[in-house]
Amino acid sequence: MILVVGPGAVGGYFGGRLVAAGETVVFFCRPKTKTLIEKNGLHIESVSGNIDVRPRCVDRAEDIGAADLILWAVKTYDNPSLIPQIQSCLADSALVLSLQNGVDAVDELAAAFGQSRVLGGFAGIASEVIEPGRIRHTALGRITLGEPDGSESARVLSTARLLDRAGIPHRVSRNIRRDLWAKLVWNAAFNPVSVFFQTTVEHLLADISSLSILKRAMTEVLRVAAAEGYPLPEEILEKYLDPAEQRGEFYTSMLQDFRRGKPMESESISGAVVRRARSRGIPAPVNELFFDCLTFWNRSRGS
Repeated sequence: MILVVGPGAVGGYFGGRLVAAGETVVFFCRPKTKTLIEKNGLHIESVSGNIDVRPRCVDRAEDIGAADLILWAVKTYDNPSLIPQIQSCLADSALVLSLQNGVDAVDELAAAFGQSRVLGGFAGIASEVIEPGRIRHTALGRITLGEPDGSESARVLSTARLLDRAGIPHRVSRNIRRDLWAKLVWNAAFNPVSVFFQTTVEHLLADISSLSILKRAMTEVLRVAAAEGYPLPEEILEKYLDPAEQRGEFYTSMLQDFRRGKPMESESISGAVVRRARSRGIPAPVNELFFDCLTFWNRSRGS
């Protein structure tokens, strides 16, 4: 059985694809989300083909049963409250596949569930929750996964085959930690700047002023990643700042959260860069500013 923790824009999309492929999937939801999905089903409006399914949903950990694979797709700030609930639901050979932002989630989950149970990963997808049980998917839709130690294990390959059966594009990484830093280069720039300017990624790439800010923020992250032992090529900036590389007009996940009055993942995105930069003695003034602003907004709105 596959357990999806967090049936939102990421977990809901990939979980829905697995349900449609005939896999046994359970969604661990908030009570309101459970009620709406049970009433109306899960509808995914997708560039890859629409999906309408009626998955099993639970809002109490004791109702889950023994999960063999867990897609961990909640916001990182929900980890402290959810990890204790799920720890009792793992089968002896269960795997936890992290699909969270930042570079800390793999180690946080490994500390809770055991290193032997956790796979690193992340989703490359442009999607949003219209309302609980309704997801709009506009671009991408791929999972990258790998062993934290870089090995190509049987469990990684088995998980990849599962994704293949469900028609979910994926890539097995031999250096998932480096790839998580590569994603953080993008996230640490585009997410905060999209909140400041309240606009889409496409619009940010079309303006010389926002491009300048994005490049400075990403350059700082590259320096920190290299100091952490994960050097990335400078060409990654050209790729991320090339409008032709972006597929469609979309809002970042952080801007979606901001507009809905939800907490933003400031700690796992900007905070991760700032903490590592300070520990290494590397100046990161742009990311420092981002982190301070996001933290202020989270606090001022009671998030």
